[in-house]
Amino acid sequence: MIDNDLKFDFERLLLYGFKLKDEIYYFEQSIMDDNFLLIVTIDKNHCLKHQIIEKELNEPYDLIDVIGANGSFVISMREEVEKIENRIIDSCTSRELDSQLTIKISNYVKEKYNDNLEYLWKDDFDDAVFRHHDTKVWYGIIMRVPKRKLGIEKEGNVEVLNLKNEPSQIELLLKERGILPAYHMNKKHWCSIILDGTIPFEKIVPLIDVSYRMTSMKKRAKK
Repeated sequence: MIDNDLKFDFERLLLYGFKLKDEIYYFEQSIMDDNFLLIVTIDKNHCLKHQIIEKELNEPYDLIDVIGANGSFVISMREEVEKIENRIIDSCTSRELDSQLTIKISNYVKEKYNDNLEYLWKDDFDDAVFRHHDTKVWYGIIMRVPKRKLGIEKEGNVEVLNLKNEPSQIELLLKERGILPAYHMNKKHWCSIILDGTIPFEKIVPLIDVSYRMTSMKKRAKK
């Protein structure tokens, strides 16, 4: 079973080739030179599991999931299964940013600053920004990022919020669990907050306010 926080689009699963039986979506594919059958299942709670069947014996092949089984054959099988599962994840997960924290943050920004979460790039629903409606300067970026790119040894993706702050404060924030060096931004001035509940909404709000203030373009004082 993959440990993930994925949200599958069930219509996409059917288009991909999954079949539905007893509220379980299942997909079958031959692997390892047609000697084994991979069965991937996804339930209504978006939980992805797999089972390997050895065709000749028509019995489950469980060695792939045994910790410590590191023979070349098992490693090759794991790699093949992982590629297939990653293709399913990439093709069939919901692409719109929609974690509960993202929704709460979007509502807060809309209510306080009258700015909406904007998707600026065509066909890209993994990245969106908050920006000042007058100057168009960004003060928040929300992205869906593969967990492994953040150093998290788990499959799947997680949403992060990039915010700006003073370098001295960035150093302090990075000491907190759930806050990482900025992903795809200047790490001296920005940080990434993982939106998985590790950092509660109440602590994120003042950091949004700081980022908003720091990115506001002040009018030059008249001489």
